[in-house]
Amino acid sequence: MPDQRLAEVRPVFRFIVALGAAGLVILGVGLLQFINFEPPGQHTGLQARILGFWDYDQKTGAITGDPKDHFKTTERLAAEVDWAALPPDLLVGGHWFLGGFALDAGGVGPARAGDFGPKPAVPLQPPSDRGTPPGRYTFVVERYSGLKPVEVLARASVLVIGGR
Repeated sequence: MPDQRLAEVRPVFRFIVALGAAGLVILGVGLLQFINFEPPGQHTGLQARILGFWDYDQKTGAITGDPKDHFKTTERLAAEVDWAALPPDLLVGGHWFLGGFALDAGGVGPARAGDFGPKPAVPLQPPSDRGTPPGRYTFVVERYSGLKPVEVLARASVLVIGGR
């Protein structure tokens, strides 16, 4: 009788152990990704300043109007960054992402902060000519080591809503 109960429980026990092993593998892969994208010892304590989000004139390459916290899908927008507040030889970049870090939506860099000069605007580059898809866009200023981002210096979000 005890052998029959053990035989009934054995598949469930093996399934639970397999789930635990799969969880450990997922945790290990996540830890390796974290170490790869956020290497230990790379924190400098520097912070960049994102001055705001503005309407962007694609023809002149300039920001216009007043800063906003949301835009319509038909409007072009850009983030303004105070690159001069960073050490001029620091390798940095500014990039747009839709939905957290899911979809790259344009940006600048990596380049030395001093090379950006009087061009503080970083325009959002929509994935199509039909306008900017609605959603929450995140602008991130990152410090680079080589061609790999190693530290987030600033992050801000803006909402793009449907309508005209």
